[in-house]
Amino acid sequence: MTRRSGLVEIRLKLSQMAHEIDFLPVGDGERSGDAIALRYTDGHAYRIHVIDGGDQAAGRRMVQHIRDWYGAPSYIHAVICTHGDDDHSSGLREVINSFKVGGIWMNRPWLYADLIIDSFKDGRMTVASLERHLREEYPILEEIEGIATKREIPIHEAFQGAPVGAFEILAPTRSRYLNLIPEFSRTPEQSESHQSHQRAGSNPLLRAARSVRAVVAWVAEAWGIETLEEHVETSASNESSVVQLATLGSERILLTGDAGIISLSEAADYAKSRGYDLPGIDVIQVPHHGSRHNVSPASLNLWLGRPLPETGTKGTVAYVSVGKESKTHPRKKVVNAFIRRGSKVYSTKGTSVSHHRETPLRQGWGAAAALEFSKHVEA
Repeated sequence: MTRRSGLVEIRLKLSQMAHEIDFLPVGDGERSGDAIALRYTDGHAYRIHVIDGGDQAAGRRMVQHIRDWYGAPSYIHAVICTHGDDDHSSGLREVINSFKVGGIWMNRPWLYADLIIDSFKDGRMTVASLERHLREEYPILEEIEGIATKREIPIHEAFQGAPVGAFEILAPTRSRYLNLIPEFSRTPEQSESHQSHQRAGSNPLLRAARSVRAVVAWVAEAWGIETLEEHVETSASNESSVVQLATLGSERILLTGDAGIISLSEAADYAKSRGYDLPGIDVIQVPHHGSRHNVSPASLNLWLGRPLPETGTKGTVAYVSVGKESKTHPRKKVVNAFIRRGSKVYSTKGTSVSHHRETPLRQGWGAAAALEFSKHVEA
């Protein structure tokens, strides 16, 4: 693991097994976001992906990073917007305006206005007015759509089963995404029938997450005492995040966006149906900047396995994107949960962090320090 300490332009020659994943800093203060660039070999050629772009400043840094460290390319194969939150989507405008792009994978809620209109309370609302409302509430996604149209970049739905180069999208399913749209904070008020349907729920994990609010008053943890809550929920927008998986070289890599326990469970079920032997991940993105509302012991067990003996190790690495001045993320109890399951956890905290295999060392980059296990965690 390396951390950026300077910037010296070099040209990399990658082997057929080589890959590098760069987690760029987003925000200068407390606020966090995601901006990830990766490059890997596909046969004898390079493929470059950008997953989220953070805020606009992070988007500019992303453009410069790719030019400096990925051989000054003019073409990016794939841009993935995990979900519509501004701290993930804003910077992508800089990226798609700066390079030729093979395709954009993102979900646009207004495309499904005709399918979800009955979920809203206002009986006077039309499909056209709902579509207009959703476009107005997601101006950055609409702007990305406009830039893509102007530059003739195809936009693909980002639903379960979609391939994106070496990656495959594991979640969300199209049907679950449609059910989530009416719950987004930017949508009109839901109808009573939709609220009743959501209260009843079709997913047992969702029912549990909404019916149980575990309140744990611990302020201390030990290796064998885990205070991370089991039944937690995050926002509907976060649960719509794209979760994707790839095997690059000998490493299995899971990128999660802001996914919560529903998405992580859905993704694991689909991965197993596709023949992946779980648990078994080598590189994982910690969801939602290490929030305690996005992971639970059971959801981590699905991907990483159960906690190890205190002296145990698996060699898994986990990366979490957090703001430079963040005092609340990543949550210490979340970091501890990953460490218990054999992961070394690395945080951006205002600097870029790189995971790489079989690529030359970058001049001006040094070793990153893993976060330590905490004996005291947030109450």
